[in-house]
Formats: sequence, structure tokens, C-alpha cells
Amino acid sequence: MMKQLGRAMFLGAVGVVMACSVGCGGSSDPERPAVKELKEGLNILKTDNAIVGAFRKGDHAIYFETRAGEKTLDVYRNLDPSLPEQEMDMRVMDENGRTFYIQKGGDTLPEAWDKELVAEESRPRVDPIVRAEQFEMLKEATAAMEVADLPVVLKAHKATVVGTKLAIRDDMLRPAVEKAVKEVGYAPANNSIEIHGKWIIWLVAEHTATWSQVNGVTVNSCNHGNCASSMSHWCTTSGAGGARYYETSGSNSGSFANSSNCTTNYNWNSTGGGHNCHDDSVRAVWGVKYGAQGASNAGVCNNGASHWYGPGCNETSW
Repeated sequence: MMKQLGRAMFLGAVGVVMACSVGCGGSSDPERPAVKELKEGLNILKTDNAIVGAFRKGDHAIYFETRAGEKTLDVYRNLDPSLPEQEMDMRVMDENGRTFYIQKGGDTLPEAWDKELVAEESRPRVDPIVRAEQFEMLKEATAAMEVADLPVVLKAHKATVVGTKLAIRDDMLRPAVEKAVKEVGYAPANNSIEIHGKWIIWLVAEHTATWSQVNGVTVNSCNHGNCASSMSHWCTTSGAGGARYYETSGSNSGSFANSSNCTTNYNWNSTGGGHNCHDDSVRAVWGVKYGAQGASNAGVCNNGASHWYGPGCNETSW
């Protein structure tokens, strides 16, 4: 009874904090209508150079949007022609407008997305059972998107939504989360990060990217090429740093001082003051483990060391 009361009080507090958000009744943003305005299942709300959509299940819904970023580097597309022509980003929000999943194609994200990630650092955590149900809806949305009839020009955007299923693990869904809470009293660990990778030139060069859960948000990075969720898992680590490196001013200009990736020019083997995917991976891991590392145009992002092979989760000097 006390556990049930505690959970109810927690959910009530979250509801008060979010009282005027998307999930409220009445008129709403046409790109993110209230739950009651949606049909059951997949809703395609916009198809103008992106996919903006929602997925409703009963009295609840999630919202998502895609974005085409910078041109995908030729070095990756020449080796893997299945990659999209542009680095693809995606954001998923719950019915209260809180971001809980991000796919990050390259080095930076839209300003509004950055601001939301920063805001999540200080917001109350969402009940783990509720979050698990939202990931279940997201998984169902990817299946519905797979058979959706959309303009061919949105092929990469559609593939991005469909491919999100690879980033949703069984332990993120309700049965596993409920079991964990019942057995040990808490949900799967937060503030963790994984490095994933693969050979892109056999025995010569590798590609790495990171998959992380920090401050209640799952980020599936691609580091200019294949996303972490589509590659082999290499290692996992965690820490109290919890830094996303996102620009706390909300500005995507200047030195990008808090970018989670390097913002120097891309260089195949990371020499000459440039960076490659492995430098981005090291920087992201450091942030979760230890906190802020410094400007994204210095340190591992701007040195003369050649990095053709991926890092491990314990790299501190690179």
C-alpha cells in the first residue's frame, strides 16, 4: 500500500509540474495536437521535408519528428551506400512534451532539442513504468511506420523512424521494468553509456558511436555514419558526471562549448586539428563518467593523434 501511495504521489507531482503541457485538453499546436484529437494508432501530421507524427494508444500518446542534417560524409557512404545522403536526427516526446528519445546523426542538434535536453537535467524523473509504456508505444509506432504509404522523398525519414526499433531493448519495456522494480526496488540503471562499433575497412579502420541513457533521455548517436543501435556492442560504463555537453545557452553558434560531439572539422584519422567518430565517442563517454571535459574544439577534438581504431570505455587520454 505504501509503495502504491508513493508512486501515486510521484505521478501527481509530475502531473502538477506539467499541468499546462501538450497533454492538456482544448486547442493545441497543430503539429502536436492533444491526445483526444488523435486517432488510434499512427498519425502522420506533417510530411514537408520531414515526418512529424504521433502514435496513440488508448488515452495516451507519443509524438515524434525527424530532421535531415548535414550531408553524410562520402567516406562513409562510399563504404556503405545504404546510409542516407544526409545525417538523420529524430526526437520523440511523451504527451507532456518531454523528450525521452533522440537519434543524433552528426555533431549538433536543433536549438529547441538542445534546450529540452538541458531542461531534463533538473526535471523530476518520470515513473519508470510509465516510461516503459511509452517505449512500447514507440516500438509499435515503428512497426506501423514500416507499412505506411509516404512520399518517396521521405524515404530516409521513414527509415529513421522504422530503424528506431533497434534502439529499444527488451529491458526498456514494461514486463522487464515491472519485474526489476518488484525484485530489486528500482528500474534499470540510468546515467550509463555504451560504445558500439564495426569494421568499415577490415583490419584497417573502424566506426564507433554511443548509446546512452542520461537524465531520463535515451540518445542513439551515429557519429556521421551508422548509428550505435545498428552495430555491435563493445562496452558499457556509467558514472555520476551526467554531462550531455549540450549548449546551456541553447545556441548552436560560436564554439559549441557544451556540444556532446567535437565541433572541429571532420578528418578521417582525426589528425591535423580535426576529429573523427572515435573522438566523438571518447568525449561522450567522458561526459557521462566524469562531467564536463572542456570546449568541443580542444582536447581530443583537436590534437595530432591518429585514431583509426575505436576506443574502449576506460579511455581517459586519446
